[in-house]
Amino acid sequence: MESRDMVLFGTHAPAPAHRTLQAGQLSAVLQDGQLRRICWAGREAIRGISFLVRDRDWGTYPTLLTDLNVDESATGFKVTYTAQCQDDRQSLQYTAEITGDADGGLRFAARMVPTSDFSTSRAGFVVLHPLQGVAGEAVSVLHTDGTTADAVFPKHIAPTQPIFDIRALTHQVSAGVTVTCTMEGDAFEMEDQRNWSDASFKTYVRPLARPYPYILPAHQPQTQSVSLRFEHAASTALLVTQGVGDHTIAVGPVSGRVAALALTVLGDSATTTTSAAVQACLAALAPQWIVGRVSPESRKDDLRALAFAQKTCGAQLWLEVVVPCQIDIAAELLGLAQVVRDAGLVPAAVTIAPQALLKTVPCGYKVPGLEAGMTALFSAARRAFPGALIGGGSLAYFTELNCNPPPAPAIDFITHTTCPIIHAADDDSVMETLETLPWIFQSTLHLAGAAAYWLGSTAIGMRHNPYGAAPAPNPNHQRVAMAKEDPRQRGLFAAAFYVAYAAKAVQSGVAVLALCDPTGPFGLIATDSMVGQVFPAYHALRWLAQGGYKPLLAVDVNESAGVAALAFTNQEQRVLLIANTTGRVQNVTIAGVDRITLAVLDEKSCAAAMQSANWSDEPGVACDAKFALAPYAVARAILL
Repeated sequence: MESRDMVLFGTHAPAPAHRTLQAGQLSAVLQDGQLRRICWAGREAIRGISFLVRDRDWGTYPTLLTDLNVDESATGFKVTYTAQCQDDRQSLQYTAEITGDADGGLRFAARMVPTSDFSTSRAGFVVLHPLQGVAGEAVSVLHTDGTTADAVFPKHIAPTQPIFDIRALTHQVSAGVTVTCTMEGDAFEMEDQRNWSDASFKTYVRPLARPYPYILPAHQPQTQSVSLRFEHAASTALLVTQGVGDHTIAVGPVSGRVAALALTVLGDSATTTTSAAVQACLAALAPQWIVGRVSPESRKDDLRALAFAQKTCGAQLWLEVVVPCQIDIAAELLGLAQVVRDAGLVPAAVTIAPQALLKTVPCGYKVPGLEAGMTALFSAARRAFPGALIGGGSLAYFTELNCNPPPAPAIDFITHTTCPIIHAADDDSVMETLETLPWIFQSTLHLAGAAAYWLGSTAIGMRHNPYGAAPAPNPNHQRVAMAKEDPRQRGLFAAAFYVAYAAKAVQSGVAVLALCDPTGPFGLIATDSMVGQVFPAYHALRWLAQGGYKPLLAVDVNESAGVAALAFTNQEQRVLLIANTTGRVQNVTIAGVDRITLAVLDEKSCAAAMQSANWSDEPGVACDAKFALAPYAVARAILL
């Protein structure tokens, strides 16, 4: 029997332990030596303060904590520890001290000493401001030269840093409460982390205009600190609640169309899709689209497997075409189109991607080989792929699209992907990225003009690293930022994440949504020692596929944090999909309905669901429209 951690998260590694520190109205969550959710009177003021060490490719080192000591009293708390960051080439140690007092002061200080010359892209403090009550609001900035300036946290996603040269930031937390965050030890600047789907504004050490990676000299200590000071009026009652949530869901009239579901068949998963067991699961899943890729390096076997998968699903083909842009782009596109025809592929949609833009480039950078402009590239693509819809944007993330958007009049659809573990990989941070999606979708629709919006190949793991050589290795199946293989892909966590992701997407007008692969690191179907099994997300996506192109019903979720939902009509039935995106039980009431037929994918049903690709065909049981959802459970309710 699998452990609970394996069922929920696809790994035997337990979620990091955490504890709440309290000093009067001040509270903070301590996890892995870092601070999360720093609140005053229960209102989140700072989303996190972390001391992070990154490698030369921007991967974050895991930290080994020793000598952890926590002292708490009625008037304050103090935390001390030692941490080690290392790989087989270099190591760095730092000592940390965190103090908090009931008068409204908090300080997090660190002293780091490399034991060898240490190559890093960043080493030091990162401060996260939340979005709610912050985006679009005023902030006072103290610069390193002692001058002050009034600024605003961006409302729309900023493609470049909105604030530079920061010593301190002051903003209003709630009526009568402000917080000043002072950062010392180096110059800091801010970026809008919504670009990478993080639900925060990040203020980080060392401006990006300086060279990186850089060397921290061996045995030379460096100190940094972050201090908070809350200024407040009369005391208010604490508002912190961490118990069971109560949610009322109301299903309304038709409000659009559900996004079509696409699965991605690329290198790691292409050839494994040809087995009979995988093909049977693919046929049952029945996505509306299959996403593939062609480039000068494409292997014939992979392209044949792509054609086979498309035929099995009866899906349309969405092809990503990577163009070198080294010689005549029209000639390159015609050559790639011939490769596609030779493989028996007939794409209904084609995304055109200059190879240089597979890596992140600064805003306004002139892409080599595209001196004639992007419009000329898309015109050549229409000649090479007549009859296909032509898309543009980024095969990487929204930040790359935001810096170099395609000319909207030249394309039929705009696209990009997201990855929820670029900066952090703990469970809460991954689910928090869902908060950012409406901001990303709104910004993309602004860039799209009249073009449709298709979301590209997205999963929990990192498919592609535009910031370094490759995604981070993860041989021990841990929660690792920027890792290709994320173990949660195999757990209930992924099922809940993808349903919640789809709910955000369809509510924003996304027309096609590409989630996961059939097999491999981003897969839904096992091909290793678990061959013959499907992962929980398979059933979640099968339910989503059944809604593809169907009439979308408006959904209102009261107290929605922790629960996401989408609804559609299918053969005159109203179908409601609900996901619990937390590790706590959530109570759900469906308004205006007395009886439902309910099928629940949770810890109890998971073993049976993983053994059968047809489990999601089960009709469920008739019950009242009030029920409890276990942690990371997904439910399908047919409203009677």
